Amino acid sequence: DVSYFRTLELVGSEDAIVGLLRQLTPPNELTLAMKPYIGGARMAPLTLYCAGSYPLALLGPATALWEPISGAGKRKLWLRLHPANADAIKIELERVLDAIPDGNDRAIQIKDITCDLVSFELLGGQSTQMLAAVLSQTVDCADSEPSLLQTIRAIPSPAVLPESVVIALRIHDPRLEFPFKVNPERMVLSQDEQQQLQDVLLHWPDNAAVLDGQRSDTGIWDRSECASALERRTSEHALNKRREQQLVPGTKLRPDPSVDVTVPLLLVRTGPEAMLGSRVGRTANQYIDTLAHGWTLIAPRGWSMALWMALNFAGARAQGLTERHHIGFEAGLPTFPANWPGTSAYDEWAGSAATALYQKWQRRPPGKRANYLKFGINSPFYAPFHKLLDLPGVPEAYPQVTADGLECRMKRLRKITSKKKEGCLSDQMDIDEDADLNSTVASRSSGSTADMWLLTGELLATAAASLLASTRTAAHEDPALPTAFLAWAAPLLEAVRSPNYNSNSDTTKDIALLQHCLVRVRLVCVGRGVPAENAPICTSLAKQTGDAIGFVMTSSFSLARGCGIAVGACSLYGLYQAWLSAAESKHAKSLGLTVQSLDGSPSISTSFVVLP
Repeated sequence: DVSYFRTLELVGSEDAIVGLLRQLTPPNELTLAMKPYIGGARMAPLTLYCAGSYPLALLGPATALWEPISGAGKRKLWLRLHPANADAIKIELERVLDAIPDGNDRAIQIKDITCDLVSFELLGGQSTQMLAAVLSQTVDCADSEPSLLQTIRAIPSPAVLPESVVIALRIHDPRLEFPFKVNPERMVLSQDEQQQLQDVLLHWPDNAAVLDGQRSDTGIWDRSECASALERRTSEHALNKRREQQLVPGTKLRPDPSVDVTVPLLLVRTGPEAMLGSRVGRTANQYIDTLAHGWTLIAPRGWSMALWMALNFAGARAQGLTERHHIGFEAGLPTFPANWPGTSAYDEWAGSAATALYQKWQRRPPGKRANYLKFGINSPFYAPFHKLLDLPGVPEAYPQVTADGLECRMKRLRKITSKKKEGCLSDQMDIDEDADLNSTVASRSSGSTADMWLLTGELLATAAASLLASTRTAAHEDPALPTAFLAWAAPLLEAVRSPNYNSNSDTTKDIALLQHCLVRVRLVCVGRGVPAENAPICTSLAKQTGDAIGFVMTSSFSLARGCGIAVGACSLYGLYQAWLSAAESKHAKSLGLTVQSLDGSPSISTSFVVLP
């Protein structure tokens, strides 16, 4: 159940809405205004930033869906947001809207309609067949597309369909046909059905997102009609009375148009684009199809229990937030906010997780706690990306644990006792030993993510991967010079720059911008072992934890791959150092990284892939 996702409705002219959101998206990103998305046939993936701050001030991923065009005038756009960044995005939209001078571009209404919708996410190869069984009782309507879902019901995986396509349909009350059952046998299609399926896969219908050809039935977009239908919905008591009057017990009820209402729905083919916030092309084969692709079912409020029960009795396995996060991790996708450093949502999430880890470590007996300082680990509870990028301060959400807090309790007690014996501490100082032994939280120093930026999007990820696969040239003869790093990362800098960028900009600012860049990577262990979360990522030749170029954010043993995998983030300059080390050792094609342990066990060698 993903009904916790926030939905903002923007109402205004098409040009005004596009102009408003264009200020929050990368300058070269025109997804929202492209033909496949502007007509409402597909849901557009977006990565939002504070206005005029790209590539800094990252807010997070989002998806946008236009109402199908129904004539000239105002249009509606739905923004689907994670609750961790929904408030920040709404505030930024209102701030940008207030800064626009009076005129047509300012005539945009922003409304939170989260409580008016419910939504469910289905993943797996059998998700299409299950939806076709549960939503089989569609309302017969001329020129509608209820048969489209039945046509594609035999596909082996949703990945064979175009990503982000939208199917609009109207069904009868799902309680009438409850419970639904999916045929466990493999579906055999006739020759005509196979031809229809092939035609749909080759040429997806342009009117799949509308209920009728005249576009007179707005369906779920008309909230007043959905609220009226909810009020006229037949009660459970009345349905049970009708079941009692059936001649054959257990016979399913027939829809009665004079009594029963219909339910408008939207089916969205979701996949990696929704989690990455950008379109996927060349990197689509990096993700596991059965885990990364599925459907999102959007319905009006009041129908969540009926649909939830229908899906569960049809054979769907319910999952929670932890399982959803792990399935995305198994598919090889970074999840929000756990794998989006540089956002305020990540700082809040990582701070809460770090506090829980620190409290768990502190509850252990002093003699049984891991002595992280002995193994050279100064930050075992969270990934210190601010320190990695030489940024001042640490966000307030993180637990500020001092070195004394990580030290063995008995060792600290010996230090205090020895100082007392040597007379370094006088009795007049009234030392509270218990307070000193337990004082592990330092004074908080304010820090922000204003100067940190995360490399997102397939364009930038492809550029970074090309840099790591390049060969060393004469421009890198002296790698100690900052200009050598700038020359190496010049293609990436060109991809980041906006079209109106000043080519005569300060070289120092360009170097500082690149040095504050984080690159997400997926690590795959080449041998045994599983990387630990928050563990330092180093080059293969690194000998100390101080040489870390990144940190692990999420790690586990992957049942899909049969080895340990992890999702981490490295600094762009650290990857440049790893590339130089591999070039000097004449093994540039086998560039790999090493994950150090938190308990003194041997380091783990990994191969890595740059994630968008």
